[in-house]
Amino acid sequence: MSESVPPPTDWGQSAVLWLQAHGLTAMTPQIRASDHYLCAHDPFRYYVERRLGLQSMFTYSEALRHGSWLHKCLELDPFNVNWTLDQWQRALSPHIAARQAELTTVCDTLNIHGDSRKAILRREEEDAHTVATWYSAERRVPIGNGPCFSRFLCNPNIQILGREVGLRIKNPFHADLPPLAGRIDLLYLNRITNELVVLDIKSTSLTTSARLAGCGWEYGTLHYIWLLEESLKAGLIHDRFPDLPTDVRVGGMVHVAFEKPKIRLSNEDRDFVVVEQTVSRGKNKGQVRTEKQFDGLPQFRNYLRRVQDWALAENDYLHLRAERSLDPVINMSWTHARATPQNTKPGVLDPARLRHFQLKHDLIAHYATVEPEPHNFPVDHLSLVDRDSNRHTAWGALAVSSPSQWPTLIRQQRLVTVHREDPLHEPAN
Repeated sequence: MSESVPPPTDWGQSAVLWLQAHGLTAMTPQIRASDHYLCAHDPFRYYVERRLGLQSMFTYSEALRHGSWLHKCLELDPFNVNWTLDQWQRALSPHIAARQAELTTVCDTLNIHGDSRKAILRREEEDAHTVATWYSAERRVPIGNGPCFSRFLCNPNIQILGREVGLRIKNPFHADLPPLAGRIDLLYLNRITNELVVLDIKSTSLTTSARLAGCGWEYGTLHYIWLLEESLKAGLIHDRFPDLPTDVRVGGMVHVAFEKPKIRLSNEDRDFVVVEQTVSRGKNKGQVRTEKQFDGLPQFRNYLRRVQDWALAENDYLHLRAERSLDPVINMSWTHARATPQNTKPGVLDPARLRHFQLKHDLIAHYATVEPEPHNFPVDHLSLVDRDSNRHTAWGALAVSSPSQWPTLIRQQRLVTVHREDPLHEPAN
């Protein structure tokens, strides 16, 4: 069929026909929490990833399709038990194996063998173990004057209903627009207030207070609170959790930020012995000092001790004590759904804030439903080139080329077509 379709002359309808002839048919995707950032900052990337469904062979993963290794740790965490590092690694083992199997298939497709393949697989396992190490350390750090994260979720007044809870609802603004969909990291019931609460975790390279500062106004927060509210109205929540009280309400959303350690597994994490050395020359001649003699390869058990010291500002990280008192490595924020006598500021579901949600939603709905002609999606010039490699990003390579070249470029950029609509989402009645 592609031979009978002439190459496109522009970025309009002729480009759409050409791409369709080459198996690239644009879809109308569900509206997800992560869509707003792309639609607001890089609509062309939204077109490439969400409308055409193009994903990098290396980054797309069924094994991790619901998040990162941090999300996988939250999904597996028993909360009432402090697992050892060996227990974390055993719990992650089948998921690492599944991810490595995916990467092996990609390497087969791209004819990557030998040391290069081994390095790719080894790096994935190391990344998973690294995240598990600092998650296991930070989950035990007190949050301000309150309990640590694991103890917070062990409170008898908190009933964890589910993790990775997938929901989809008919569009609350217009039936012809795409549904809202999402997967809640963790959903719990506050037994004291009889309210449902969404818990969302984030990793950050910023301080935790800086990362959490704007969470109450992010589209993702508005999206998930509305998603939960409409799902409750439609009966989906009680269908999923039939033992819930009939008069349960939506309380709001808790964001939990984990600061990524500034340290990674390195030669400092090798086993060592402390030995005494006598200075044989110089002004310190004759003095005895101690030093570490390292041996072998870096070990995660040693990395865990170093991360714990970093998180708590102890031993070699005492200089961080003042910083930790202001900004702990794990922190939480609260966004309420409705105003209360105790908190009279408008909540996400109150009329005063509805417009804020609707404007952001409408931007996504526009790009989700506009004619899928490439020229309808503005290109962000700042995202064309990857700053680390100084090469075009995958979508940047398409943006600077004629659509007639896209089928070839897609192969060169190692992209695959995967429309990421979660089959576990259940529509509202």
